Amino acid sequence: MHTAYTRRAVTRCALMTLGSNLLLALAQGVAGTLDASQALLADAFHTLSDALADVAVLATALFAPEASRARVELLVRRGLGILLIFTAGALLHQALNGLAAPPVTPHPLAIACAGLVMLCKEWMCRYALLVARRADAPLLIASAWHHRSDALSSALVLVALIGAQAGLRWLDPCAALVVAAFIAHAGMRLLRDARSVDGAVPLALGEARADATTRA
Repeated sequence: MHTAYTRRAVTRCALMTLGSNLLLALAQGVAGTLDASQALLADAFHTLSDALADVAVLATALFAPEASRARVELLVRRGLGILLIFTAGALLHQALNGLAAPPVTPHPLAIACAGLVMLCKEWMCRYALLVARRADAPLLIASAWHHRSDALSSALVLVALIGAQAGLRWLDPCAALVVAAFIAHAGMRLLRDARSVDGAVPLALGEARADATTRA
């Protein structure tokens, strides 16, 4: 993030996606609880993890000093990756327990909620990618691809709920298992990306310090 324009653009994008994620997670949580849908509840946690990523982007853009921003982004990626993996483990345990629970026929409201979330998530991904490329914000790109993984998991939940309503009720807990795998994959990808960037950060910081010394 190199300019005031970049900081404003990233902050505006993160605020918009944060508000959207919180509203979507609330809708998914309510619909999943009322409908006893393991898949929709798991997807709600997936959306909440997106909201946490948005908070991290905001904190980095607003409070991290320019000279240490690359290091802060690296730490944020690692923290989010670890959080996602632990979240996936908890959801996996819950989904496995759901396989032994009595099957539930989903309500049309739950299906509509999953479809709405899928469309919103795809829009959020495209919007975040557009802003990230214009503003040169790698952390925002990572957040955008997390939105895309959320859109794909919501599409899976939508298919599972439609199948469950048609009589294939085992699809709901099975979809919850796959959503947990999506979350775990996103966490491992963040850790992998952070590891690949780690070697470049000290070099970038050294160049920044050398540039500052030359100007002084």
